[in-house]
Amino acid sequence: MIIKVMTRDTVEEEVAASSKKIAVISITDKGEGDVPFSSNENLLGVHRMKFNDEYESKNDGPQQSDFNGLRKFIDDISADAEEIIVHCGAGMSRSPAVAEAVFKYLEYKGDVTYKKPDHSCEPNELVLMFACSELGIEDPSQE
Repeated sequence: MIIKVMTRDTVEEEVAASSKKIAVISITDKGEGDVPFSSNENLLGVHRMKFNDEYESKNDGPQQSDFNGLRKFIDDISADAEEIIVHCGAGMSRSPAVAEAVFKYLEYKGDVTYKKPDHSCEPNELVLMFACSELGIEDPSQE
């Protein structure tokens, strides 16, 4: 299985053109509309998460409850998915953090590759901590 990190601008085209069995973790800001995915018989499912990338106070940022259902989604699609695409607005902090946690979680279940974006990214540490907590794994930044 391959885990890919993408931007909001590139994910729709990638999903529409894919001939592989794929699943998407779609991360958008609160108040932002959902990314519409065209029907593709290879799309196994979309897990939508809404939390802001930039925030002034802790209450405006990601919360543990924003990650509810992530583990169930991964467990439900992992047997059939050939690719998991994780996207956020710029693909620079939220999606790399979630992708890193999913990679670590699935690493124990078989062969998985994490394709990092071509651009520079810095996984959001709070997002990584919450994603790892939801997946029941140790935060790799704390190892």
